[in-house]
Amino acid sequence: MKLFTSGIRGDPAQSSLLADNEKLIWFTLEEVAQGQTSDGKIAYIEALFKDFDDDRTSLKQALENLKDSFEANYLNCQQNYRIVLPRDEEGQRISAGVRGKEAAIDLPLNQHQVSLLLGMAAHLRGFDFLEKAPSIIVHPYGWIEVEENCDLQIELIKLVETCKDSKDVVVENQKNRWFRLSISPECVFFDDAYFRCSYYQKDLQNRQNKVCVTAIRRQFITRLGTVAEDKKEAKISTSIIKSLDKLMKGEQDDSLAISVRGSYRKPPLHDGLSSLGMRGLLRQDAGAVRIFCEIMEN
Repeated sequence: MKLFTSGIRGDPAQSSLLADNEKLIWFTLEEVAQGQTSDGKIAYIEALFKDFDDDRTSLKQALENLKDSFEANYLNCQQNYRIVLPRDEEGQRISAGVRGKEAAIDLPLNQHQVSLLLGMAAHLRGFDFLEKAPSIIVHPYGWIEVEENCDLQIELIKLVETCKDSKDVVVENQKNRWFRLSISPECVFFDDAYFRCSYYQKDLQNRQNKVCVTAIRRQFITRLGTVAEDKKEAKISTSIIKSLDKLMKGEQDDSLAISVRGSYRKPPLHDGLSSLGMRGLLRQDAGAVRIFCEIMEN
Protein backbone atom coordinates (compact mmCIF):
# COMPACT_ATOMS: atom_id res chain seq x y z
CA MET A 1 0.00 0.00 0.00
CA LYS A 2 1.18 3.52 -0.77
CA LEU A 3 0.05 6.83 0.66
CA PHE A 4 0.34 9.67 -1.83
CA THR A 5 0.84 13.14 -0.39
CA SER A 6 2.59 16.27 -1.54
CA GLY A 7 5.35 18.11 0.26
CA ILE A 8 5.73 15.74 3.23
CA ARG A 9 9.27 16.17 4.53
CA GLY A 10 9.08 14.77 8.05
CA ASP A 11 7.79 17.78 9.94
CA PRO A 12 5.93 17.02 13.19
CA ALA A 13 2.49 18.25 12.19
CA GLN A 14 2.44 16.00 9.11
CA SER A 15 3.92 13.10 11.10
CA SER A 16 1.10 13.58 13.60
CA LEU A 17 -1.46 13.40 10.80
CA LEU A 18 0.06 10.20 9.43
CA ALA A 19 -0.07 8.66 12.91
CA ASP A 20 -3.80 9.40 13.33
CA ASN A 21 -5.70 6.99 11.10
CA GLU A 22 -9.03 8.59 12.06
CA LYS A 23 -8.08 11.67 10.03
CA LEU A 24 -7.27 9.69 6.89
CA ILE A 25 -9.07 7.47 4.44
CA TRP A 26 -6.79 4.72 3.22
CA PHE A 27 -6.98 3.55 -0.39
CA THR A 28 -5.20 0.61 -1.93
CA LEU A 29 -3.94 1.19 -5.46
CA GLU A 30 -6.78 -0.96 -6.74
CA GLU A 31 -9.31 1.23 -4.90
CA VAL A 32 -7.71 4.41 -6.25
CA ALA A 33 -8.11 3.03 -9.76
CA GLN A 34 -11.75 2.19 -9.03
CA GLY A 35 -12.39 5.59 -7.46
CA GLN A 36 -13.78 4.29 -4.18
CA THR A 37 -13.03 1.98 -1.27
CA SER A 38 -14.74 -1.37 -0.74
CA ASP A 39 -17.03 0.27 1.86
CA GLY A 40 -18.10 3.03 -0.54
CA LYS A 41 -15.86 5.97 0.40
CA ILE A 42 -15.22 8.01 -2.75
CA ALA A 43 -11.96 9.50 -3.96
CA TYR A 44 -12.69 12.75 -5.81
CA ILE A 45 -10.02 12.37 -8.49
CA GLU A 46 -12.01 12.66 -11.72
CA ALA A 47 -9.37 14.97 -13.20
CA LEU A 48 -6.79 12.24 -12.68
CA PHE A 49 -9.01 9.73 -14.47
CA LYS A 50 -9.42 12.14 -17.39
CA ASP A 51 -5.67 12.64 -17.56
CA PHE A 52 -5.35 8.90 -18.23
CA ASP A 53 -8.32 8.89 -20.66
CA ASP A 54 -10.17 6.82 -18.05
CA ASP A 55 -7.66 3.99 -18.52
CA ARG A 56 -7.75 2.77 -14.89
CA THR A 57 -5.18 0.03 -15.48
CA SER A 58 -2.61 2.54 -16.76
CA LEU A 59 -3.39 4.82 -13.79
CA LYS A 60 -2.76 2.01 -11.32
CA GLN A 61 0.51 1.12 -13.06
CA ALA A 62 1.67 4.75 -12.95
CA LEU A 63 0.91 4.93 -9.22
CA GLU A 64 2.83 1.72 -8.57
CA ASN A 65 5.85 3.21 -10.34
CA LEU A 66 5.88 6.36 -8.22
CA LYS A 67 8.75 6.76 -5.79
CA ASP A 68 7.94 7.33 -2.12
CA SER A 69 7.51 11.06 -1.54
CA PHE A 70 8.23 11.02 2.19
CA GLU A 71 11.62 12.10 3.55
CA ALA A 72 12.44 11.94 7.26
CA ASN A 73 15.16 14.58 6.76
CA TYR A 74 17.29 13.92 9.81
CA LEU A 75 19.80 16.76 10.05
CA ASN A 76 22.69 14.55 11.16
CA CYS A 77 22.94 11.78 8.57
CA GLN A 78 26.70 11.27 8.48
CA GLN A 79 27.95 8.10 6.83
CA ASN A 80 29.85 5.37 8.73
CA TYR A 81 29.02 7.20 11.95
CA ARG A 82 27.71 6.33 15.43
CA ILE A 83 26.61 8.22 18.49
CA VAL A 84 26.49 6.39 21.83
CA LEU A 85 24.22 7.61 24.64
CA PRO A 86 25.66 7.09 28.14
CA ARG A 87 24.05 5.95 31.39
CA ASP A 88 21.94 8.49 33.21
CA GLU A 89 24.59 9.18 35.84
CA GLU A 90 26.57 12.24 36.86
CA GLY A 91 29.70 12.79 34.78
CA GLN A 92 28.72 10.50 31.89
CA ARG A 93 29.53 11.79 28.41
CA ILE A 94 28.18 11.10 24.95
CA SER A 95 30.53 9.41 22.49
CA ALA A 96 30.42 9.94 18.74
CA GLY A 97 32.50 9.42 15.64
CA VAL A 98 33.41 6.97 12.93
CA ARG A 99 32.24 3.43 13.63
CA GLY A 100 34.70 1.68 15.90
CA LYS A 101 36.47 4.93 16.79
CA GLU A 102 33.81 6.71 18.84
CA ALA A 103 35.21 9.10 21.44
CA ALA A 104 33.70 11.28 24.16
CA ILE A 105 32.60 14.64 22.81
CA ASP A 106 32.95 18.00 24.55
CA LEU A 107 29.34 19.00 25.18
CA PRO A 108 28.38 20.63 28.52
CA LEU A 109 25.31 18.56 29.39
CA ASN A 110 23.97 18.12 32.91
CA GLN A 111 22.44 14.88 34.14
CA HIS A 112 18.86 15.99 33.38
CA GLN A 113 19.81 16.83 29.81
CA VAL A 114 21.46 13.45 29.32
CA SER A 115 18.24 11.87 30.61
CA LEU A 116 16.23 13.91 28.11
CA LEU A 117 18.45 12.77 25.25
CA LEU A 118 18.18 9.15 26.39
CA GLY A 119 14.39 9.38 26.14
CA MET A 120 14.52 11.10 22.77
CA ALA A 121 17.00 8.53 21.46
CA ALA A 122 14.85 5.65 22.70
CA HIS A 123 11.80 7.06 20.93
CA LEU A 124 13.85 7.70 17.78
CA ARG A 125 14.91 4.04 17.76
CA GLY A 126 11.30 2.92 18.20
CA PHE A 127 11.68 1.47 21.71
CA ASP A 128 8.50 0.94 23.73
CA PHE A 129 7.78 3.05 26.80
CA LEU A 130 6.12 1.43 29.82
CA GLU A 131 4.96 4.88 30.82
CA LYS A 132 5.55 8.36 29.45
CA ALA A 133 5.69 11.81 30.99
CA PRO A 134 2.08 13.11 31.05
CA SER A 135 3.02 16.36 29.30
CA ILE A 136 4.22 14.74 26.04
CA ILE A 137 2.76 13.05 22.98
CA VAL A 138 5.06 10.96 20.81
CA HIS A 139 4.83 11.05 17.03
CA PRO A 140 6.60 9.13 14.24
CA TYR A 141 10.18 9.77 13.14
CA GLY A 142 11.40 10.76 16.60
CA TRP A 143 9.14 13.77 17.15
CA ILE A 144 7.88 14.60 20.62
CA GLU A 145 5.10 17.10 21.21
CA VAL A 146 5.12 18.86 24.57
CA GLU A 147 2.44 20.87 26.37
CA GLU A 148 2.75 24.65 26.55
CA ASN A 149 4.26 26.21 29.68
CA CYS A 150 5.27 22.98 31.38
CA ASP A 151 8.65 22.26 32.99
CA LEU A 152 9.56 19.79 30.27
CA GLN A 153 9.06 22.41 27.55
CA ILE A 154 11.49 24.75 29.32
CA GLU A 155 14.04 21.93 29.69
CA LEU A 156 13.79 20.98 26.02
CA ILE A 157 14.24 24.58 24.88
CA LYS A 158 17.37 24.84 27.05
CA LEU A 159 18.63 21.54 25.61
CA VAL A 160 18.27 22.89 22.07
CA GLU A 161 20.26 25.96 23.08
CA THR A 162 23.01 23.84 24.67
CA CYS A 163 23.34 21.67 21.56
CA LYS A 164 22.99 24.42 18.94
CA ASP A 165 26.66 24.33 17.91
CA SER A 166 27.11 20.55 18.07
CA LYS A 167 27.55 18.67 14.81
CA ASP A 168 26.90 15.38 16.61
CA VAL A 169 23.97 15.98 18.96
CA VAL A 170 21.45 17.76 16.76
CA VAL A 171 18.11 18.59 18.41
CA GLU A 172 15.36 20.09 16.27
CA ASN A 173 12.80 22.52 17.65
CA GLN A 174 9.59 23.48 15.83
CA LYS A 175 7.67 26.37 17.42
CA ASN A 176 8.86 25.34 20.91
CA ARG A 177 6.26 22.55 20.83
CA TRP A 178 7.80 19.77 18.77
CA PHE A 179 11.28 18.42 19.38
CA ARG A 180 13.37 15.52 18.17
CA LEU A 181 16.89 14.16 18.23
CA SER A 182 17.59 14.63 14.53
CA ILE A 183 20.01 11.79 13.79
CA SER A 184 19.55 8.82 11.47
CA PRO A 185 18.16 6.13 13.85
CA GLU A 186 20.54 3.43 12.63
CA CYS A 187 23.44 5.56 13.92
CA VAL A 188 22.13 5.80 17.50
CA PHE A 189 23.32 3.35 20.18
CA PHE A 190 23.40 3.03 23.97
CA ASP A 191 25.96 2.33 26.67
CA ASP A 192 27.03 -1.32 27.05
CA ALA A 193 25.79 -1.36 30.67
CA TYR A 194 22.18 -1.48 29.45
CA PHE A 195 22.66 -4.97 27.96
CA ARG A 196 23.29 -8.56 28.93
CA CYS A 197 23.15 -11.99 27.30
CA SER A 198 22.25 -15.35 28.77
CA TYR A 199 22.16 -19.00 27.76
CA TYR A 200 21.38 -22.34 29.40
CA GLN A 201 24.28 -24.50 30.52
CA LYS A 202 22.17 -27.60 29.88
CA ASP A 203 22.20 -26.76 26.15
CA LEU A 204 25.99 -27.12 26.17
CA GLN A 205 25.84 -30.33 28.17
CA ASN A 206 23.37 -31.84 25.73
CA ARG A 207 26.03 -31.58 23.03
CA GLN A 208 23.77 -29.64 20.70
CA ASN A 209 25.28 -27.97 17.65
CA LYS A 210 23.62 -24.67 18.51
CA VAL A 211 22.75 -22.87 21.71
CA CYS A 212 19.90 -20.41 22.16
CA VAL A 213 21.23 -17.08 23.44
CA THR A 214 18.92 -14.36 24.76
CA ALA A 215 20.10 -10.78 24.35
CA ILE A 216 18.37 -8.37 26.72
CA ARG A 217 18.18 -4.60 26.93
CA ARG A 218 17.40 -3.67 30.50
CA GLN A 219 14.52 -1.39 31.43
CA PHE A 220 15.73 2.16 32.07
CA ILE A 221 14.25 5.46 33.22
CA THR A 222 14.55 8.71 31.27
CA ARG A 223 13.17 12.21 31.70
CA LEU A 224 10.53 11.35 29.08
CA GLY A 225 9.45 8.09 30.69
CA THR A 226 10.43 4.50 31.44
CA VAL A 227 11.79 2.52 28.50
CA ALA A 228 10.64 -1.10 28.50
CA GLU A 229 12.96 -4.08 28.66
CA ASP A 230 13.31 -5.86 25.35
CA LYS A 231 14.96 -9.10 24.27
CA LYS A 232 15.98 -10.96 21.15
CA GLU A 233 16.77 -14.66 20.86
CA ALA A 234 19.29 -16.19 18.50
CA LYS A 235 20.80 -19.61 18.01
CA ILE A 236 24.56 -19.61 17.65
CA SER A 237 27.06 -22.42 17.43
CA THR A 238 28.25 -24.18 20.56
CA SER A 239 31.84 -23.56 19.54
CA ILE A 240 31.30 -19.77 19.64
CA ILE A 241 29.80 -20.00 23.14
CA LYS A 242 32.78 -22.01 24.34
CA SER A 243 35.19 -19.55 22.77
CA LEU A 244 33.35 -16.63 24.38
CA ASP A 245 33.66 -18.40 27.72
CA LYS A 246 37.44 -18.61 27.27
CA LEU A 247 37.62 -14.91 26.47
CA MET A 248 35.56 -14.07 29.55
CA LYS A 249 38.01 -16.06 31.67
CA GLY A 250 40.86 -13.95 30.35
CA GLU A 251 42.39 -16.32 27.82
CA GLN A 252 43.58 -13.58 25.47
CA ASP A 253 44.92 -15.64 22.62
CA ASP A 254 45.00 -13.30 19.61
CA SER A 255 44.14 -15.95 17.04
CA LEU A 256 41.24 -17.16 19.20
CA ALA A 257 39.91 -13.63 19.71
CA ILE A 258 40.06 -12.74 16.02
CA SER A 259 38.43 -16.03 15.06
CA VAL A 260 35.63 -15.58 17.58
CA ARG A 261 34.98 -12.02 16.50
CA GLY A 262 34.75 -13.02 12.86
CA SER A 263 32.42 -15.93 13.65
CA TYR A 264 30.22 -13.91 16.02
CA ARG A 265 29.42 -11.30 13.37
CA LYS A 266 27.83 -13.91 11.12
CA PRO A 267 25.02 -15.32 13.32
CA PRO A 268 21.82 -13.36 14.15
CA LEU A 269 23.01 -12.53 17.68
CA HIS A 270 24.99 -9.58 16.33
CA ASP A 271 21.94 -8.25 14.46
CA GLY A 272 19.74 -8.82 17.51
CA LEU A 273 21.99 -6.77 19.75
CA SER A 274 22.19 -4.03 17.15
CA SER A 275 18.38 -3.81 16.94
CA LEU A 276 18.27 -3.48 20.74
CA GLY A 277 20.67 -0.54 20.55
CA MET A 278 24.04 -2.12 21.40
CA ARG A 279 27.13 -1.58 19.26
CA GLY A 280 28.22 -5.19 19.53
CA LEU A 281 29.25 -7.98 21.87
CA LEU A 282 32.90 -8.02 20.81
CA ARG A 283 35.04 -5.01 19.97
CA GLN A 284 38.67 -4.06 19.64
CA ASP A 285 40.08 -2.25 22.68
CA ALA A 286 43.73 -1.25 23.14
CA GLY A 287 44.81 -3.81 20.57
CA ALA A 288 42.84 -6.70 22.08
CA VAL A 289 39.39 -8.12 21.37
CA ARG A 290 37.17 -7.78 24.44
CA ILE A 291 33.65 -8.77 25.42
CA PHE A 292 31.54 -5.68 26.15
CA CYS A 293 28.41 -7.33 27.48
CA GLU A 294 27.64 -9.37 30.58
CA ILE A 295 27.08 -13.02 29.61
CA MET A 296 25.32 -15.25 32.13
CA GLU A 297 24.77 -18.99 32.42
CA ASN A 298 21.32 -20.10 33.53
